[in-house]
Order: sequence, then structure tokens, then C-alpha cells
Amino acid sequence: DKLKYPLISIDLNRLFVAAVAGCFFDGFVIPNWYTFLNNVVPSRVKFRVIYMSLIDMSILTPFGNLANLMLRNSLLTNSVPKAWIETKGHLSNVILTDLKVFPIYNLFLFS
Repeated sequence: DKLKYPLISIDLNRLFVAAVAGCFFDGFVIPNWYTFLNNVVPSRVKFRVIYMSLIDMSILTPFGNLANLMLRNSLLTNSVPKAWIETKGHLSNVILTDLKVFPIYNLFLFS
């Protein structure tokens, strides 16, 4: 399941799981979420960027990361209980990292 080159090793199973999750989330969930968010907060609202960012960080950050990690871990372990244990172990760090990066990203995205 691994390709070996002189300096790197590629885990094909992990690559496949990342591709599937990426296609689903980046190809379907994220575009639909941002379209929904853009339609929910009227353009005439003062401080629209801040409202959109707060909604995004309070819904997509926790639940999107939970769903993404569960999908990836379920595909990797072939077991929902094992995937849940793995997800619980990483979820808080992933959410905290998102909350460090995405507020600034959202300001540019929603502006």
C-alpha cells in the first residue's frame, strides 16, 4: 500500500482517503455552505463580514471539522467506534487551529 521513492514514502490508502474527503468537503460542502451563508446575512447589514465570520466559526468550524475527521477516520479504520476515538483525540486541536487561522482568512473572504 505504499510507494517508496528514494526520499519519500507515499501511503496510498491515506492519499485516497484525503482525496475522497477533499472532493466531498471542498467540492460540495464548503461551496454550498458559503453560498448559504452569503444568502443568510443580507448585504445591507453593517459589519456583515464580522457576522458572517462569527456564524462560520460557530457552525462550520466545530461541525465541519467533526464531520471531516469522522469521514477520514472511518475510511481509514473501517470502524465507526475506532474512528470516534481517533476523532475525539484530535478534534479540539483541529478546532483551536482553525480558530487561529480562519478569522483572518474570513475577513479577506467575506470582504
